[in-house]
Amino acid sequence: MKKRNLTQKIKLRHKKKVERTIIICSIFAILIALYCLACFELDNKVIWKNVTANGIFLKGMTKKEATDALAKNLEKKYKDTTLSVQYNSETYKVNITPVLDYNVSKDVDKIYKLGHRGFLLRGIDWVLSKTLYGKEKEITVYPVSKSAKTLTDSIAESGLPQRDPASETTWEVTDTALVIHKGINKEGADWETLEKQIIKAVDKHDYSSSITCPMTEKGPQDVDFQKVYDEIHKEKKNATLDKSNNYEVVPSQNTISFDVKEAQSQYDACELGGEIEIPLSVEEPEVTTEKLKSNLFTTELASYSTTGGGSEGRRTNISLAVKSCNGVILLPGETFSYNDTLGERTADKGYQPAGAYSDGEVVEQLGGGICQVSSTLFAAVLHTDLEIVTRANHSMPVSYLPMGMDATVSWGGPEFKFKNNFSYPIKISASYSGGTINFKILGAASDKKRIEVEIKKTGEMSAETYRKYYDENGNVTSTKIVARSNYKPHS
Repeated sequence: MKKRNLTQKIKLRHKKKVERTIIICSIFAILIALYCLACFELDNKVIWKNVTANGIFLKGMTKKEATDALAKNLEKKYKDTTLSVQYNSETYKVNITPVLDYNVSKDVDKIYKLGHRGFLLRGIDWVLSKTLYGKEKEITVYPVSKSAKTLTDSIAESGLPQRDPASETTWEVTDTALVIHKGINKEGADWETLEKQIIKAVDKHDYSSSITCPMTEKGPQDVDFQKVYDEIHKEKKNATLDKSNNYEVVPSQNTISFDVKEAQSQYDACELGGEIEIPLSVEEPEVTTEKLKSNLFTTELASYSTTGGGSEGRRTNISLAVKSCNGVILLPGETFSYNDTLGERTADKGYQPAGAYSDGEVVEQLGGGICQVSSTLFAAVLHTDLEIVTRANHSMPVSYLPMGMDATVSWGGPEFKFKNNFSYPIKISASYSGGTINFKILGAASDKKRIEVEIKKTGEMSAETYRKYYDENGNVTSTKIVARSNYKPHS
């Protein structure tokens, strides 16, 4: 009986113990659930700390809002901030704004950390924000420094001399030499060390103290003689005429150069403060300004005349073509185009119908007769050493020139071109008076040669045109073929 009662008591105690455990666990589970619910409900996107930074109350702001507000505050507060630098009893103000970095992300991260350490710590952080961190706290946020390289321009703009310019090497060019004045050793501001000291002051947030400029003794900078050579070197250029400026004379240019290796060798051997002269190599071009002015269109290189009559329309066309050619100037290397010079022959320009060759027949054609002008010009050019670029003979022989000396032209068809292959400009002088067409080629005396034109018939209706060159003693030095011509007989 006693044993049965003892067993019942043990069972009862165990039952109560289990019930208490269940109750405690239930309460603990409820508390955990309530804590998790509270953590979930708490705002996790804003600052919890009761903090004022640089006069800005940050509690309740998002990270971005706090970051933007502080960055704007710093940018406004430190705009045009300067540091005083003492140099030789003078004070220079160096603008340090370019070296200031307004990135406050790290500061905001520290303030934002409370309440954002993790979901389960959020409730604890909330309690801390009401107790330990509940009291308002004021802090100051400062800019941080960037690379010292951003200070170089600011130091230069302050007027602080890096080094006495008089101590540097200088050079000048005379008519005959490159003169080098070698610099000397001299004490001056050590910008590199100064930049580091400014960065140190910025990192300490010390903007009021004055920095004594560090000094250093430096020698003159080495001369880059290749760079000097590139700056003063010039290639020779002939004097010429400016077509865009009423053919005003463009002065010639001499070749100017010097021996870079010799210059470097002399410089290395020169003492500080010494002077050396490097001879310049100066070479004149073929056509100097003086030569161009004294030889410009002074010599008649060749001339030729033909008799051009016919109908009134033909004479009118000849007159218009001659006027277009008269006064044309060709610079060295330029090509004369007869069609480009006259342009399209139209009634609006005054051209009239007149006889002209077309497919072996004589027909009335607007501008008829202008081929006699191109042929006369060709005949004059033949007596010079000018390069014939393009020339075509008529379909039938003409009456005003021998076979092989004519040059037919047509708008969109045959063309007459020649090139000024001389060193000097040439000028075409053309006239039409008393039924005579006359062309003169004017140029420099050095371009005048004794040339005779020889026509060799190679058949009844074909010929070859040659230039025969003579020396001053009248001896033939060379013969060159210029053109070949093939004609059809008149029908």
